[in-house]
Amino acid sequence: MKSDYCEALKINKNATGFWEMFEFVTEGDEEKQARFIDKCKSKNRREIELHTFSLRKKRLKENRFNSSDEFVSFFKKDKKNALQQLFQEPLNHKKISLLQHDPAHLYNIHSKSNFDIWYMECLLYV
Repeated sequence: MKSDYCEALKINKNATGFWEMFEFVTEGDEEKQARFIDKCKSKNRREIELHTFSLRKKRLKENRFNSSDEFVSFFKKDKKNALQQLFQEPLNHKKISLLQHDPAHLYNIHSKSNFDIWYMECLLYV
């Protein structure tokens, strides 16, 4: 991550959760990152987080699976990317390893919850 970003947003480089989400919602695209920085450089931390979450919600609406079968099929090919697409948040190996149920069950729980439920919150219901 660029130190200029830390300085512009006044967010410590060690705020790994924020920076991982920043990378995720901007898709690692420098142009999207520059727009994000430009829009948020005069905002406080809470406003920046709200902007980040609004981008996540937008991505959730744009990248939904059409069915449980579609999700399960993608999950069998690429577990991490399927889960990241479903929840629109970056997931590491440790979080993914917590999933002990079949993907169809997880998808059904997700589809009955608020569309913006977080992965770890969803696991509480599995």
